[in-house]
Amino acid sequence: MNMKNFKYILGILFLAVTISCNDKLAETNHSTLTPDFFSTVTGFSDGLNAAYAGFRSIYGREEGLHALTNEGCDEMRTSKSNRTTSLTDYASDFTSSQESLSNLWNNAYQQINTCNGLIDDSTQLTGISDADKKEMLGEAKFLRAQYYFLLVQTFGDVT
Repeated sequence: MNMKNFKYILGILFLAVTISCNDKLAETNHSTLTPDFFSTVTGFSDGLNAAYAGFRSIYGREEGLHALTNEGCDEMRTSKSNRTTSLTDYASDFTSSQESLSNLWNNAYQQINTCNGLIDDSTQLTGISDADKKEMLGEAKFLRAQYYFLLVQTFGDVT
């Protein structure tokens, strides 16, 4: 490459870097639940459904609560690649990095956070009868209490 071509390419790169758009990208986050979403009947109902769905990860998987309550029995399977081997072998080497424990802890607190959002934003909920609103709010409070109950049963005082 000769010097003239090099200067030409360098000049184009300099112009490309210095002469650019000054507009900022305006982003709209469509992937998270926001207070505005929870203040609608559909949003509150969807949030409540999400809080119920959290039990799937706690009760529905082998490495969920099932692994912590049925260890060493014929309901568990053992293999070299099994993530619950320490449970089926009656091992007591539980740490916060053990998958069954961390899954329960993390999933429960994700759902507690969802319930807290529903409870906090229920004051802005419109377009629904007071009876239905109280029922849905009661469900959110019950679910939050149930998730805390599971944590207290498993880990002791979590507050």
